[in-house]
Amino acid sequence: MSLIQRRLAVARVANHFKPQMAAPCRDMSTETYSERQAKKGRPVSPHVTIYKFPVVALSSITNRVTGVALSAGFTGIGLLSLGNVDVPSLMTTIGNVFLVGSVAKMAVTFPVAFHYFGGIRHIFWDKTPEALQNDQVESSSYAVLGASLAVTALAGLVL
Repeated sequence: MSLIQRRLAVARVANHFKPQMAAPCRDMSTETYSERQAKKGRPVSPHVTIYKFPVVALSSITNRVTGVALSAGFTGIGLLSLGNVDVPSLMTTIGNVFLVGSVAKMAVTFPVAFHYFGGIRHIFWDKTPEALQNDQVESSSYAVLGASLAVTALAGLVL
């Protein structure tokens, strides 16, 4: 094969793998994804919000959220202390305001109580793994929630 023939063969192969033109951009209308799929007759997958979460999942999510809230709250109190704010007198002032004090106490007490009782439950599960049965896990989720609400009501309304 001569040099010219080889170059022609390479050019034919190169033309075969030439990049294609991009498809024209679709119209960026105000149609939602679901509306576009309905026009095409395609089904749309249901969203997570149609499912009912089991109480165990909600308990787990709440435990994580309360942990984050406690971390943020204690970090904020620490930063206020570093900024020469008299935190004890600030908390006393908030606690003495009518109704605000009770709401503030409950807003702090629920995450502390729920996270504490959830922690006790997990220590129990670590010590007795045979206690991890579906029905017992579900009933302990209700127990943690009930105990947390009871402690929160006691702290907010009585103390």
